[in-house]
Amino acid sequence: MALPNIVAPEFTTTLPSDKTEVKFRPFLVKEEKLLLFAAESEERKEMISAVSQMMKNCIISPDIEPYKIPFFDFEHLLLHIRSKSVGETAEFMLKHDTEECGHMNKVSARLDNIVYKTDENHSDKIQLNEELGVKMKYPTIESISGMEGDEAKASEILDMLSSSIEYVYDKEEIYNDFTKEEANTFIESLSKEQFNKISEFFNTVPQSRIEVKYECENCKEKVLTLVSGFESFFS
Repeated sequence: MALPNIVAPEFTTTLPSDKTEVKFRPFLVKEEKLLLFAAESEERKEMISAVSQMMKNCIISPDIEPYKIPFFDFEHLLLHIRSKSVGETAEFMLKHDTEECGHMNKVSARLDNIVYKTDENHSDKIQLNEELGVKMKYPTIESISGMEGDEAKASEILDMLSSSIEYVYDKEEIYNDFTKEEANTFIESLSKEQFNKISEFFNTVPQSRIEVKYECENCKEKVLTLVSGFESFFS
């Protein structure tokens, strides 16, 4: 006689970017094994691939592709899936990142303490000069998957910037039919001031984070920090 199927519970959350309602289930043992193998590899691309596959398995709503949604939507979903999979709290290893301390703390935090941070000056339309502007689209986990954090190469940053251009516009026309090479050339032709305007778009992108408060075990300073959804899986 075949064993009975275990039906996983379903939950709902709303994406910050466009308020789309998404149904999902917790990750199961098969997905947890996938994440453990990725963590053991310590390869960023494998970690991203494993998390994305886990999310794809867990998302019940059709037409939600983890690789394609804005990165802050990705992290928002990730945080909610984890919170329903491993319980209300989880432990993290967090560095008290100061010159005087630098101690690694084992911290217990509530996974449902999710904050969504926005910047009132943030805009996806950037006026480069009186004539020319750029409409940006939000980076996805796919577009940043090849970047290695603070050590990302200039070419990787350029590719990420150019892939985030939705269209360029002036007073007469919208330019939305261009190649990757043309986008790279456009970025390289910007002045420092114009480049900084585009960089500010990325610096102020909305963020979904877990708010964590703790007292450093070493120096006893009270710390408030924010943990990202992706980092939380491999901390």
